[in-house]
Amino acid sequence: MTGKTHFACGEALAVCLLCPDSPRALVLCLGAAAVGSVISDVDVTTSTSHRELVRIVSTAGGALLLGWALNTIFQLHIERFLLRYAGAAEMAAWAVLFLGLCVFGAAQPHRSFMHSLAGLALLTFCVWRGAEPLAGAFFVAMASHILLDLLNRKGGAAAVPRGVELVAWPLLRRRGGRPGTVRRGQPAAGGRHCAEPAVAVPHRATFLSALKPQLTMTS
Repeated sequence: MTGKTHFACGEALAVCLLCPDSPRALVLCLGAAAVGSVISDVDVTTSTSHRELVRIVSTAGGALLLGWALNTIFQLHIERFLLRYAGAAEMAAWAVLFLGLCVFGAAQPHRSFMHSLAGLALLTFCVWRGAEPLAGAFFVAMASHILLDLLNRKGGAAAVPRGVELVAWPLLRRRGGRPGTVRRGQPAAGGRHCAEPAVAVPHRATFLSALKPQLTMTS
C-alpha cells in the first residue's frame, strides 16, 4: 500500500474519530496524524520504498510547517498550550526517546517493530508524555497504518507478514527469510518457481539417503 494512501487514511480517520472542535485542535490533530500515518515505514529497505518514504515524509513535514504557519497567522498559541502539559526540558527528553525508538525500528526488518503493538504502544506513550494533546491523533493514524498493512498482499511472499506475527512482534517472528532460501511461489535462480521452501530439500535428501541402503538390502 502506498504512503499516500496511509497518509490520507490516517488524516481522515483521526479527524473523523476525534472530531476537533476548534482551529487549534484541528491543526494539532492534522499535524500529529501526519507523522503517525507514515512513521511505521522508517524501516523500508528498497530504494523504491525509500523514494516513496522521502516523498511522504516531505508531505508530512509540509503539513507540520503549514500548521506552524497557521498557528502564527491566527495566533493559536499552540506552543503555550502544549507547555501546559509538559515543560520544555521534559518535552525534549521524550522527543529524544521517540527518535531513539524510530532509529531502533529503522534498523529492524521491514514490518516488524514499527508495525507491531509494542511499537505502537511505546511511540504513543512517548507522544503522550511529551505532548499529551497529540497522542490521540498519533495513535489513530499509526494504528490505521498497521491495520491497512494487515490487508496488504503486495510485495511477494517474502515481504508479506502474517497478521498475528505482524502485530505480536517480537513474541512471534516470521520464519525463514534467511539468505539463500527460496519461499513458496518465488522464482528460483533458473527462473522456475519453487513449490516448497528450499530449507525442506536438505531434510528430504537426508531422509532418502538414509533409506536407500535399507531398500537395497530388502530387494
